[in-house]
Amino acid sequence: MCRYLLFLLFFSISAFSQTILGKVTDENNEPLYNANVYFEGTTIHTLTDSSGNFTLNLSKKINTPLVITFMGYDAYFISDPFQNTKLQIKLNPKLNQLREIKIESQYFSREDKMKIFKQQFLGETQASKYCTIENEDDINFYYDVKSLTLNAYADKPLKIINKYLEYELEFDLIEFKIKFFKRSIKKSDVTDSFYLGTSVFKDISKFEKIKKIRDHVYYGSTKHFFKAIIDNDFNEKSFQLFKNRFQVPLNMYFITSKEDDLNKVEIRDKEGMFRVEGVEKFYSQFSLLFKKSNQSNVVFRTNTFYVDDYGNNSENDKIEFGGKISEGRIANMLPMDYLPK
Repeated sequence: MCRYLLFLLFFSISAFSQTILGKVTDENNEPLYNANVYFEGTTIHTLTDSSGNFTLNLSKKINTPLVITFMGYDAYFISDPFQNTKLQIKLNPKLNQLREIKIESQYFSREDKMKIFKQQFLGETQASKYCTIENEDDINFYYDVKSLTLNAYADKPLKIINKYLEYELEFDLIEFKIKFFKRSIKKSDVTDSFYLGTSVFKDISKFEKIKKIRDHVYYGSTKHFFKAIIDNDFNEKSFQLFKNRFQVPLNMYFITSKEDDLNKVEIRDKEGMFRVEGVEKFYSQFSLLFKKSNQSNVVFRTNTFYVDDYGNNSENDKIEFGGKISEGRIANMLPMDYLPK
């Protein structure tokens, strides 16, 4: 089963402030002009002015790190930018290090590697047909025949144009792996796929109808699922929850409460707790139906997590989706600050 998209997320609990101010400088404390400042995975972004200053205004708290980037410098991450009223950020220049060059026998062509990369990265939905990666040549591949794994990396952010959802996406690919059960590059032989990165969205829509298309993609997504949990809004027109093949009410297993500006979710599943070598662990699996047809499953390896008001959860590495809900990938990805109106 292919794992659902995993982002570089850091959740925290703190008092909410609507305005974030900051200054970005280089290693010599000189201001950096036109540095990118954005909340990971959102449309919330700005550029620094000639003095290195920036201001971000938010209508509600979003629980994703603040990212600062500038050409030639290491990216800077702030897990909780709401703690300080004025941020002082110093970027460090990138070390001039070349990636290790790996020599491999060419079992598969670059064309075949690119094909499976797009299938697992963009997905195979209606939206993926309208997605293009403008700088494909910046993607490098390495097939490890010992582990039967295709690795991909890029030294520059990927520029993705999504004409279906009318977004321009900049995705900094940190890690990408596809594992196969035999020496193969075929989709039918994939056992697992994983990718990690940071992203920022730019809205390029020109037509009012795009809102309906985006809403259609939102409903039935993971964001919608977590939003439905905190809103206690499971019904026959949205999600139905099943445990051991029996439909169960949401509040039988999921208990929500407010903690500062976040929604705390606790899973009450006594059978999910077990011990391995004296260490207590948790595993609870559910099946989902969306509108009585689209079937998915979700595995929780934590019994407590937090969800912000947009439906973004705090434990992507411990919550795994399969089935229909996981098919969308990058092509069906909406900004983390998106909500239907």
